Amino acid sequence: NVQNAAGNGPFRSVTVTDTLPQGLRLRTGSVRVNNSAAPDPMISADGHQLTFKTGQINPDAQVLIQYVTEVVAGAHGVRLTNSAQALAQEGVLSNVATATVQLREELFRDAGVIVGRVLQAACDQNTDQEMAACP
Repeated sequence: NVQNAAGNGPFRSVTVTDTLPQGLRLRTGSVRVNNSAAPDPMISADGHQLTFKTGQINPDAQVLIQYVTEVVAGAHGVRLTNSAQALAQEGVLSNVATATVQLREELFRDAGVIVGRVLQAACDQNTDQEMAACP
């Protein structure tokens, strides 16, 4: 949520830079601005920095930016914190806003279970109605 609380004139060309921690990635197509679908922001080459252009924000007005992130390989620790900051063309810089996601152990265990079945048959033999012959 970016707000112009100064009350002394509009802020022009406001840019919001959001830095995602390692292990989080923007889900493309999930961005909403003021509850309406919006284009994806500029994304840095490493995928960690999102840059949103909000345009002008009038006094006492606000812009709500929402999006979905996904936890991907490379997530470290139990808490992932991203930070965002807005900068207006006039040089006014907002405070840094943060959001933390707490990961649950079920997603990142040291061991896993592989489920499947092993069949012994000739590759040209159909061993089951659901199983096609080996390629």
